[in-house]
Amino acid sequence: MAEWYYTTNNQQMGPVSWDELRQLASTGLLHPNDMVWKEGMIDWLKAGKKDGLFSASPARGDVDESLPRRRSRERDRGDRDRRDRDDYDDDYDDRPRRRRRAASEGMPLGAKVAIIGGSIAVGLVILIVVIILVVRGSGGGAAPLGPNAYRVTLFRGQENIRLFRFNAGQPVRVTVTSQADFRTDVDLFVERGNGFPIRSDTRISKDCFVNFVAPATDTYRIRVRNLGPGVTTSDVNIQ
Repeated sequence: MAEWYYTTNNQQMGPVSWDELRQLASTGLLHPNDMVWKEGMIDWLKAGKKDGLFSASPARGDVDESLPRRRSRERDRGDRDRRDRDDYDDDYDDRPRRRRRAASEGMPLGAKVAIIGGSIAVGLVILIVVIILVVRGSGGGAAPLGPNAYRVTLFRGQENIRLFRFNAGQPVRVTVTSQADFRTDVDLFVERGNGFPIRSDTRISKDCFVNFVAPATDTYRIRVRNLGPGVTTSDVNIQ
């Protein structure tokens, strides 16, 4: 019911309803120092002194007395729900902790030993694999195949050198057979101990060989080099 009048900028406005008046106050169109009046009031009243106009609570006479009771009941119900949830959470948290302690304390000794032993075994396997990779990765590692034969694994740009003693006039044949991509180029060099070259095979091939007669009794170097592009595992035989 439009029964309220108000002033703004020294001008009388209205009539408006109580809800409209409160909306004007909430939007800032009505200030606390503005005046309000309705029929039955002795004089105009500052808007800021009118109960419920600038606050969330309704004015006197407009209060729904059932609200406090409803809010009190809702508050009590909420408190009970929170207490129930807290009790449930406490029970829920206790049970898993007890089960975990029981599982840990009840583990058989044999199971603990098996777990520890398995961890040690896994560690040893990892260590062995690392050693193998390091040895292979170092390149030029030679594995003996016999008194005058051996195997080398070479990455691109690596070479392997081994020393052999031949007698003067001794015929010697050195062959290199490689397990590698057909594009891989492996070269073979034979030199005396002082570095003097004797024979070499530098053809573009993964396999190579040389024949020569030892010019003197001396120590000779057999040098195998991988020019790439791939990795090669080469068997070197000396006859």
